[in-house]
Amino acid sequence: MTKPASVVAAEYNLLCELVKRLSTGGIRSLYPVALYPELGVLLTCEETGNSIRAYVDRGIHSKDGSEARTRAESLMEHAAYALYRFHTAFGIHKDKDGTELARRYLDYSPRNLLVVGSKEGEEIVLLDPPEFEEDGSIHLDLGTFCFDLARAGFMPGALLQLSQRWLDRLKWQFLSTYFDYLGRRLTATDLEVVCKSEQARAAKVLGWYARFFRYRSWPQEFARFLYFSPLVIWYRIFPIKRSYRLMRRELSTLTIDK
Repeated sequence: MTKPASVVAAEYNLLCELVKRLSTGGIRSLYPVALYPELGVLLTCEETGNSIRAYVDRGIHSKDGSEARTRAESLMEHAAYALYRFHTAFGIHKDKDGTELARRYLDYSPRNLLVVGSKEGEEIVLLDPPEFEEDGSIHLDLGTFCFDLARAGFMPGALLQLSQRWLDRLKWQFLSTYFDYLGRRLTATDLEVVCKSEQARAAKVLGWYARFFRYRSWPQEFARFLYFSPLVIWYRIFPIKRSYRLMRRELSTLTIDK
């Protein structure tokens, strides 16, 4: 009831479309059951599972080589495949400069990927589908996911674990796997564009934090603004550059090996 009826209806229609387009491969959307536009209510089947972000959080508080970290690392392939499937479900095409364009997920985040059990093993259920149709570079959704991975390291307990380097490794696994599915190698140009997209996502998140006064619980949101905003600004200036410098180094190593 916090969204206009037209927005909720658009989400319902998209979920109906995704049920048709994502019917195989271990990737699916929430299953829509009913729409009550006069109430602004959308009803879906209940899903039980943990988000990929929950597995990442466990990995942050574990050591290298631990079961928790290995599990989170393996889920990066699923996250990459799920985004690839969403992009290809609506078609990927190139502009005159050769940039791959697709329908954007908009909020493609580890929080919005639910890992659920199935008869075949596991499935990824896509949560929080886009509220409106928008085409753009595939790098925009990639950058959004990478920033939300990095943001997992901003939590108080995660800061003490000095987890950003491990999160950088998750980003590399996610990006390299996505381009494997795309059928071409990840390039230095791709990394540069994803970096800019990640910085843009960080700037947008800063804007959300700064609008704390719009919420009824504004004291709580103000506290969130005071804590997270300096961390986001710090990340945009320093760690993000190191992150992509390390990935470019990894990329050059792969090129030399080849």
